[in-house]
Amino acid sequence: MEQLAIKAIIMYVMRVILLDFSFKKDESFKSFMQEVTQIKFREIMRPGAYLLPPGQRTVARFMNLSETVSWASRMLKGRFK
Repeated sequence: MEQLAIKAIIMYVMRVILLDFSFKKDESFKSFMQEVTQIKFREIMRPGAYLLPPGQRTVARFMNLSETVSWASRMLKGRFK
């Protein structure tokens, strides 16, 4: 069981490294992440604050990338919950 957990962690880290390598220099990805961050700071004290994106990590930004992509997808589809 312990070996399975270690293998799962290694696979997760490898995926994060691959994402980092793939998207680090991608201009459209950098632009998307910059817009997401600006939305958060601009709208935090407004009535629609419950629609804001999940928090972004500075160092480990690819570790919660799926949450950000999921949020963006829900916003585009009009599913706000």
